[in-house]
Amino acid sequence: MKRLSLMLGMSLTVMWVGVSYAAPPSAAAKVDPNAPCYRWPAVDMDGDGVFDRVDHCVSTPPGCAVDVYGCSHDADGDGVCDGKDQCPDTPTGLTVNEDGCAESQLARHQEPPPPPPPPPPPPMSETERQLVEKGHIRLENVYFESNSAKMLPESEASLNEAGAAIA
Repeated sequence: MKRLSLMLGMSLTVMWVGVSYAAPPSAAAKVDPNAPCYRWPAVDMDGDGVFDRVDHCVSTPPGCAVDVYGCSHDADGDGVCDGKDQCPDTPTGLTVNEDGCAESQLARHQEPPPPPPPPPPPPMSETERQLVEKGHIRLENVYFESNSAKMLPESEASLNEAGAAIA
């Protein structure tokens, strides 16, 4: 029996020595060089960047800024951790939303609405289409007084359309 105990003790010692000097696997995503040999690969269950062996706050919400012990900060004391707080300067005592902003702060932090789109261009007139396609305009319905260079009022619409096409 003594011999069996001695052999078992030696086996465990050899296994312990073998494990303690083993190198971490090369496929390990993160290796904590200060962790004891039996704790590799390093574990960070809450994903805050602090290994669980030194993490004092192992359930930190994602996105929170943390200290060296894995505990989140809340500089303005509104209950929303720094890193997720969209309004880090909230005065004490105000009720905030999930982004850490009070109603009074939302108006300051909202982006101004985009400017309205420009109005669509007016439809192309027949005179403008002629000018674009042919490079010249043929004026019709332009009337003058008999034996005079004075235009009649009914010619005004055709001349205004030609002027708009040129402008």
